[in-house]
Formats: sequence, C-alpha cells, structure tokens
Amino acid sequence: MGKVSIIIPVFNTEEYVEDCINSALKQTYNNTEIIVVNDGSNIVCTSLLHALKKRDERIQLYHLPKHRGVGFARNFGVQQATGDYIYFLDSDDYIPSETIELLVSNIGNHQIIKGEIKITDLSSSFSITFRGLFKPKAYMEDRFQLINNNSVLNILFNRELIVNQRIKFANDLNSYTDLQFSFKAFEKVSNVLYLEEAIYFHRERNDSRSNPSISQTDSRERIEEFLLAYTDLKFDLVEEEAHHGLDRNLLEFYQNEIIGYFYDNDNINAIFPALYKAMLLLDKQVLERYDRTLNKEIQIIVSGNMYKFKDHSKRHHLLRDIREGERKDRKRLIYRTIFTKSPINE
Repeated sequence: MGKVSIIIPVFNTEEYVEDCINSALKQTYNNTEIIVVNDGSNIVCTSLLHALKKRDERIQLYHLPKHRGVGFARNFGVQQATGDYIYFLDSDDYIPSETIELLVSNIGNHQIIKGEIKITDLSSSFSITFRGLFKPKAYMEDRFQLINNNSVLNILFNRELIVNQRIKFANDLNSYTDLQFSFKAFEKVSNVLYLEEAIYFHRERNDSRSNPSISQTDSRERIEEFLLAYTDLKFDLVEEEAHHGLDRNLLEFYQNEIIGYFYDNDNINAIFPALYKAMLLLDKQVLERYDRTLNKEIQIIVSGNMYKFKDHSKRHHLLRDIREGERKDRKRLIYRTIFTKSPINE
C-alpha cells in the first residue's frame, strides 16, 4: 500500500497543534510523511513546531514568510508531497490511531475515499472501531452529497488525481477555500467511497481573537466569500450533478447563514447584489425540491427588487418572532399548569 502525505497547515494554534501532530504520528499505518506548513505563526507557536519536528523524522516543517491563509498553505503542502495519497488535517483537530489505515486499506482502485467527522470540544476523544462492521459505500451520481460543510477534511485523495488535474484551493479567500477543491476533485471521478468507521475529530474552539475559525469570522465576510466562491465555481464546473450539488450547498447556506444575518434588515443592503448574482445561476430543478416559502423568497431575489425583498424579509422575521414568542408562552403555561398547581406530596 502506498505512502500517505498528511498535510497540516498551522497558524497560531499552539494550544492544539501538539495533540494534532501526535495523533498523526501515532497512526497504525506507518508509511506516512507529515508535512507541517507554518503559515506565519507567532513566536510561541513557531518554537513549538521546531520542538515537535525534532521528535520524529517523518515531520517535514516548512515556514511561509508571512500569513497567506489556509488555502495557500495547503496548496504549498501539496507541492511538497511525495506520497501516493493526500490527506488534509487541520492543526486544531485530531484523528484516532486507525483512521489512515482504514482509509488506505479500503480505497482499492478508487481515487477518493471519505470518512466520518465527529464534532468535539474535548482535548481528547476516543472511538471504538469494529473492523469489518462497516463496508465502504460507493456514491456515484449522488457523490456530491458527501461534500459536508464544503470541507476536504477526512478525505483521502489520490495524489496523481490532484496533481494531474491541477486541482487547487482558492488562494484569495479566507473562508470556504475548500469549496473549489472538493467540487473539482469530485467532478473528476465517477464515484467516491464513504467509510463510516474512519473517524476524524473536529474540535469546536473559542479562539476568536488571535486565530478565529470559519464560524468565528465576521458574518458579512463569510457570506460574501461564500457567494463569490459559488459564483466563480459555477462557471468552472461541467457535470450537471456537480452543478446541482453546488446549488444545494447554496440553498443550505442561505437557510442556515444568510436568513439569520438578514434579521437586521440593514444587512441586506451590502449583501443583496452578490446574492442576486448567485441566485440567477441557480438551477430551477434544484429549487423546485424545496418548500414554497423558500421558492417565493428566491423568486423575489432574482427579480432584482431589493426593497421588495427587504419588506418580505422583515415580515418573515416578525412572524418567526411571534411564533417563537407563542412557543415560549405555551411552555410557561404548561409549566405553571403542571408544577404550580400540583399538590405537594409530604
């Protein structure tokens, strides 16, 4: 079985990076190289990386002269890789000891295999693996459904696929750099394997000042960058299923992120032009699978009438507030009825 290049971009994650690198070093699959790209980190983090490098010859440490972002750091890491496979690991996350072995032993002649991502806020977690309990499932036309949260994490890629097809991360974005890479890679293959046994622990953290995660960055910036990434990618993709998968990502992002941001009606002003441009590219076949409320909102957006949309959005949030208030009132009524009027047992 081939060598795996584990690429870890690092930026000011001194609190977590040792756990991350140790989890890569402790893999039961030993034919690995660990490519650590220091993306302009502070002195404390950089000193720690030097100390960690001395522990194992498999660690290759590279320093970028200034902070360039995770997309640039990953692209740099791919250029240095000599393995048969590429695996991306974020420096504040970690993986159980058998993850790489499970992915490599099940990929066979396929070019991409994906594992399961579990969210944790702990410094360490464990997983129990029952070998052979799960068999890899092949996703074909529906493979784009596997692009969860637009992430490339816990996916083993054939390096020749990435290099020969010139698949790269977006260098000019701070958020959602994975979107371009994942969709282009999945489009170049006929199927993607999924193995539930192969676990990756994605850490939720609270470091919003020195090194914010995507969820901690400015909401407006996140939304603008997602819409830009979506719009650019729509002109690059060829396959219909790739377009449909990307469209589903847009609609889910709109429901989960943009609607909440528009609670403040004034936020619509800055976002609407990019949102309008993106929604014009949306395939109507995909939109028809969603409920009438969403369809109505999108129709107003593509009409280009921002003021009409602002009125609609304001009414939408007002009704939601009323429903939420009624729900809380019902809970309070139930509580008073059950608990305040119940006899006290002596």
